[in-house]
Amino acid sequence: PPFWSELVRLGWLGLDPTHGYGLRELVIVLEGLGRAVAPGPMLATTWALAVLRGAAGADDVHGLAERLAGGDAVGTVAREGTLGASAGVLTGSTGPVLCAGVADVVVVPAQDAAGTERWFAVQRASAEVRTVDALDRTQRLATLSLDAVPAVELPGVERPFVEALGTTLAASIAVGGAAWCVDTAAGYAADRQQFGRPIGQFQAV
Repeated sequence: PPFWSELVRLGWLGLDPTHGYGLRELVIVLEGLGRAVAPGPMLATTWALAVLRGAAGADDVHGLAERLAGGDAVGTVAREGTLGASAGVLTGSTGPVLCAGVADVVVVPAQDAAGTERWFAVQRASAEVRTVDALDRTQRLATLSLDAVPAVELPGVERPFVEALGTTLAASIAVGGAAWCVDTAAGYAADRQQFGRPIGQFQAV
């Protein structure tokens, strides 16, 4: 969206834990964006960045995280798919992924030869993208198909960690939107007149 560069300038994409900023501050930012129903890949990018930062530190993982934090790339996370991992490459497809059509870096789960789930980061440009209709018009969806795409493994990342982050960040946006609805309805009840009195005097919101 047109305000993306401003989010980058303010440092909201990459709130740095080493400077005392982290998940709590990010929740506040996303709640405010949710209150404004702000479009764009903020949720997807900050989710991907948080996952990358949670991986055991490898130089290539750190480089991807820095690109997202600096606004040089857009990220997202795939929760589901039928991806297989072999010799550092991934093959298969994902389910619907938030903002996958505009992402540069996608965090994905894949099964190795032993059937163990492992997490990787791939370049979206190497995948085939198919748009999926979304109920939320502020957040686009797409599926990805990968055919022997090189991937960067994210050591130490596991599904409970990924999903807890995604749930927390998505809930922050939902709370912001819900708070706006409550405040707007309550404000209307204080102004709307019926039977010569504000309806807030005899109706609960």
